[in-house]
Amino acid sequence: MKWLWPASLFGRLVIVLVAGTMTAQILTGFIWYDMNYGKALEIPTRVLAAKLSDSISLVEISKVEDERLLIKKLSNPLYQLTPVDAPPRPNALKTRERAIELLFKRVFEQEFGRLLPIKLFDVDLHDDQGKEASWLDLFESYYPSAHFLLYVQLDSGQWLKLDAYEGQAGMSLAPLMDLFDYLFRIYFVRIVIIIGIALFAVRQIMKPLNRLAIAAERLGRNIYSPQLDETGPTEVRRSAKAFNLMQQRLIDTVTEKTRFLAAVSHDLRSPITRLRLRTESIENPILKEKFRRDLEGMEGLISSTLDFMRGVEVHENRHMININAMLQSLQVDAQETGAEVSLHGEAQPFDGYAVSLKRCLQNLLENAIRYGKSAHIEVVDSETRLRIVIRDHGPGIPEQLLKQVFEPFYRVETSRNTTTGGSGLGLSIAKTIVEAHDGEIHLRNLSSGGLEVLIDFPRKK
Repeated sequence: MKWLWPASLFGRLVIVLVAGTMTAQILTGFIWYDMNYGKALEIPTRVLAAKLSDSISLVEISKVEDERLLIKKLSNPLYQLTPVDAPPRPNALKTRERAIELLFKRVFEQEFGRLLPIKLFDVDLHDDQGKEASWLDLFESYYPSAHFLLYVQLDSGQWLKLDAYEGQAGMSLAPLMDLFDYLFRIYFVRIVIIIGIALFAVRQIMKPLNRLAIAAERLGRNIYSPQLDETGPTEVRRSAKAFNLMQQRLIDTVTEKTRFLAAVSHDLRSPITRLRLRTESIENPILKEKFRRDLEGMEGLISSTLDFMRGVEVHENRHMININAMLQSLQVDAQETGAEVSLHGEAQPFDGYAVSLKRCLQNLLENAIRYGKSAHIEVVDSETRLRIVIRDHGPGIPEQLLKQVFEPFYRVETSRNTTTGGSGLGLSIAKTIVEAHDGEIHLRNLSSGGLEVLIDFPRKK
């Protein structure tokens, strides 16, 4: 039955609330049925008690020799009186039966001014066909009757056994309508109301958790995202406070790491510079060239590492960006270097990080020009999404490496020129920036040759 259990906490809370409330309602329905069953017995009990009181009065004032004849005359198929010496041992009475026995005693007390010994053995409802009624017969039977089996003691010490049916337990003239009315008003309407209240209440309760989940996703994309508002119930405020504290500690850790790398870079550049100067004094040209290449590699590695650390940190404020102007500026800059770049489509202003987004697009555009010699930029805008597509005519990327190229310092050496391939950070930085905007970036090899980079940004509502 696991498929009935929703995956979301929202769905589970709704089911628990609705199921719990409906279980309580069903139990309440049983109580209602028990009370209704008792009420259906109350009228015939009073009628039969009054009738039995009259019979007892007649028997007690009659002569002894006429007593049995009178009892026989008073009896009929639905009201049978039988004189007995003593009643059998009664069974333990249920709560409803004890209440009916007490009602008989009260009626006798009102009629005779004293209590008469009475022992009730059985009482139940019968349907229109004379069979013992089930719970549904309270709605289906037009005229259910009550069956009584009891013993009462006369002044003479004689006991009378009464086995009677009293048909004064008349129900509604339209019992099925009562059933539908009960089910509709008590269950259907209540189910609708309960589900409505549960959906509203649980949604309100879940809002802080949803905000926390969104903030956690946003933090995974951009550690410098806005902090959570520390408002709401005590537990929510504590969670938000703990989350904000965790975020600040992460920021402090990253900042400290960046400072450490910057310090190491600064300290390493001085000995590298000295080594460059000393390299120039080496007379062996082959050895001098080897030293020079090693030193350039060391300096390039340091610069690339710092460049990557700066690229993955998106800590500027968001504001509306003129995408058209940004792309036109990148197009002009690329064309000034002799590259062929075309631009099609326009976009409405976009809420984002301007400096980081420009760096992302610039990295992708430079890659397209470096490997494809030309680039085509297409903008597709709508009310909900902004898509920017950059295509080139280069060699593309092997299908099995389309995801791996987003890893830092990874270069596709078999298809990209290693001497001009950079440090392998462009796509990694671009992916980080796109995800900081809650977007996605995808690579696809074109059937006609070349690579297509699709950037898909959701627009904030």
